[in-house]
Amino acid sequence: MSKCDIVMPVWNQLESTRNCIDSIKKCTRYPYKLIIIDNGSDYGTKGYLEGLKESPDTDVTLVRNEENEGFIKAVNKGISLSTGEYLCVLNNDTIVTDGWLEEMVKVFDRDPSIGIVNPSSNTLGQKLPDGVTPKEFTGNSKTESGMFVELGSAFGFCMLMKRELFDTIGLFDEIYGMGNFEDTDFCLRAKKRGYKTVRAFASYVYHKESRSFRLLRGFKKDFEKNKRIFESKWGKTGRTAVVFKNINANYLGYLKIILNKYAKEKSWVYIISPIFDTKVFFERYSNLTFYHYRRLFYISAFLKIIFKKKKPDTVYCDNKYFSDFLKVLKIFHSADIKMLGEAI
Repeated sequence: MSKCDIVMPVWNQLESTRNCIDSIKKCTRYPYKLIIIDNGSDYGTKGYLEGLKESPDTDVTLVRNEENEGFIKAVNKGISLSTGEYLCVLNNDTIVTDGWLEEMVKVFDRDPSIGIVNPSSNTLGQKLPDGVTPKEFTGNSKTESGMFVELGSAFGFCMLMKRELFDTIGLFDEIYGMGNFEDTDFCLRAKKRGYKTVRAFASYVYHKESRSFRLLRGFKKDFEKNKRIFESKWGKTGRTAVVFKNINANYLGYLKIILNKYAKEKSWVYIISPIFDTKVFFERYSNLTFYHYRRLFYISAFLKIIFKKKKPDTVYCDNKYFSDFLKVLKIFHSADIKMLGEAI
């Protein structure tokens, strides 16, 4: 059986790191090796990582940087030490669940053009229902073993890749410094070379999200700098709003067409509607945000759109009066306002 190298950059966060590695040991049956890049962690985390090398039940390669060189350089250093057929970049603020790695590898067998696999995750919209643990959620998803959906790009908290991908397109671009946007950049480079990025339905990894990044000084400034670099190369990330008051088969059909057009690319889709079961959409698509309103629907939809920091480039509406109202507002002059039926 092939082997997977799991590359994990670590900068402090001892409790999260220990919980992550414990979950890997407990929940991974696929052959793997841990390649840990210690980005100048403090004494406690450093001691824990050094102790892992003495553990008889874990294959670990540990590299120590005396200072924090950033996420991207750490990942690239880990990749350069990798020899496995598969390589997984995994954040240390994650918790993996039973069969997570096996399920992602299984997806590769379904389509030879797949180059990158994300697991399902709260980060990608598969949030845990109240009272449901990641373990319970994973057990319920095993009926979807081997199933996947194509994504516009993957999120870097957990990315499984074929080794041949790095031979084809190279490493992560270190122009992004400490990190942010390098994962999307990598996926778009892969897409240009004919590789697909997908999400595995039956693999689940819980992500605590950006615990280390946000501790860095200058995080916001670096984020904006990386955003400018990314957009100069790939263009701005699109944002689309879909507003519909009545839940019926026609509008849900239009919504699926819109999602196929936008959510599978590097676009976010804001869905503004009354409450309905969104499980099927979260299962099949990523980059979605739902806003549900019962009363004063169009007023609530208008306020949600107008006060969003990142306003949509395209707005689909189910109501002509609401559509015409948006068109006359100066704030929406740069947006493309369409009736929902125009999605076809």
